[in-house]
Amino acid sequence: MDSGRLPAASRLSQSTSTSDQAWLESILAAHPRLGQSKIESTQSKAEQARLNAGDDSQRQVLSQLNDLYEKTFPGLRYIVFVDGRDQAAIMEDMKSRIERQDSVAERTAAIKAMCEIAADRVRSASVEDDD
Repeated sequence: MDSGRLPAASRLSQSTSTSDQAWLESILAAHPRLGQSKIESTQSKAEQARLNAGDDSQRQVLSQLNDLYEKTFPGLRYIVFVDGRDQAAIMEDMKSRIERQDSVAERTAAIKAMCEIAADRVRSASVEDDD
């Protein structure tokens, strides 16, 4: 996917089409939980490793926040562009999004984050192809 198509993907979040909504929801639900250890992508593994760098109590808090997020927003996973953010910043963002309790805004934020992640992957792949 080229980065010029990413805004179109983000606009799909506003679609009233049942099939568009089902497709986007399946993508959002497939995203790994923060702190999850079984990850396929090399980039995601590195990002998750940084999130898991804390002690057991921090990993437990992250797991509890994942649970609370998924209870607050059924069918969604907390999605954020992790690269460059530390664990404390990520957990603070997760808490504020849970406290907001706005499913529509959360779904839009999740889709925007997926687009940011996809754009980063495209940029990274382009750099690797140039080498």
